[in-house]
Amino acid sequence: MAVKAIEKYTGANLMGTPMYEAALAAARIAEPHAALTDASAHVLAITGTEPV
Repeated sequence: MAVKAIEKYTGANLMGTPMYEAALAAARIAEPHAALTDASAHVLAITGTEPV
């Protein structure tokens, strides 16, 4: 959801970027765990040193 929000509010296309790939990897890890999927809308993590 964070990737979509960034795209919506900045107009940036994040497809293929490290941020997109990290979000996709996290989604794949969380997918088999229903509790994580249910909580995902309530979790926002920001990390890094470079602006988006």
